[in-house]
Amino acid sequence: MSKAESKKKSLMAIGELVVDWISTTKGKGFIESSTYFKSLGGNAANVAIGLSRLGSPSKLIAKTGNDVQSRYLLKVLEEEGVDTEHIIADPAYPTAQCYVFTTVDDDNTFLNWPSGNAAQWLESDEITEEIMDGIDLIHATGISLTSEPRRAAILKALEMAHRRDLVVSFDAGFPTGEGEEARESVKKAMAHADIIKVNMLELIFWNRQIAPELARSIPAEITKLYDNPPSSGHEETSSKSAVDIPAQLLEDLSGTLFERYKPAVLLVTLAEKGSYIFSEGERLMIPPFKVETVAGVGAGDAYMAGFLHYLKETQRKDVGLNEHLRTMSKEELKTTGIFASAVGALTTRSISAHESLPTRDEVETLVKSAPHQ
Repeated sequence: MSKAESKKKSLMAIGELVVDWISTTKGKGFIESSTYFKSLGGNAANVAIGLSRLGSPSKLIAKTGNDVQSRYLLKVLEEEGVDTEHIIADPAYPTAQCYVFTTVDDDNTFLNWPSGNAAQWLESDEITEEIMDGIDLIHATGISLTSEPRRAAILKALEMAHRRDLVVSFDAGFPTGEGEEARESVKKAMAHADIIKVNMLELIFWNRQIAPELARSIPAEITKLYDNPPSSGHEETSSKSAVDIPAQLLEDLSGTLFERYKPAVLLVTLAEKGSYIFSEGERLMIPPFKVETVAGVGAGDAYMAGFLHYLKETQRKDVGLNEHLRTMSKEELKTTGIFASAVGALTTRSISAHESLPTRDEVETLVKSAPHQ
């Protein structure tokens, strides 16, 4: 396949598409909060919009209800240039909504509603071979694997993409209070993935699953931050992934996860401390960008959009995207990580993840203003 042919292919995200209701009062929960900011949300939707704003053609596979919330979401996606051909409006279920609250310490909690919403009812028979035509990458998240039938549908899509030698990108973000079946499904997804992304909480969590002896070597002052997992339906708070960790322990934990699932690249996001890239031959610490932060919601999704966009944009001539990923030089990995870090940083500028996703020009301006040597 020529580079010109590959450039025409889209990057696809699969999973959540929801209406976010973001409380504008710090430190208030659902009962106390009275004012909210409405926004498009959902991990997959954030990545699809992030890709489109940066200049990559993107598609989204998701399910909504057939209601006013669905019409709002479709309007936003179309305005953002995301291909909505594979978004299914199902009148049997309501569109998913998510209430977002911020503590006085700037941690975020997420309350998904209602139970049994349309986003959870994406089904396996709705994932067809034709959906894979015209793409060269698919991205999903662990949060999408917490319930059936969507779990089976997304695993089917990842397996299908893996068989076609498409790039499989997987964010192993996960509400750690979920049960064994959900955890095993995330492990299956990581086994298919060419790119795995975790934050520090998730890196420790998955090492506890696959390498308990190594996990026991983590200092108590670090592990105590992770001993009270969020309840089902909530994501972990963003500040916990910013904890200091010894460099050797970070490499050991990353190496263990890498060797178990053997992706081309493992990405570890460290919030305001930057990110870490682990591949077969490289270990790279990417320093953070300093911006005026309002909220951290969606920064991980934005980082992934930045990494995937730059991966595709810099694809070498006459090399498929998967081969390009697996043969990236140290300098290529570094510049891709720097670009992704800038995208993630800029997305913290407002309380809405999708509203503050940056354009390519904004990212280039930030990178040039604070060059990473």
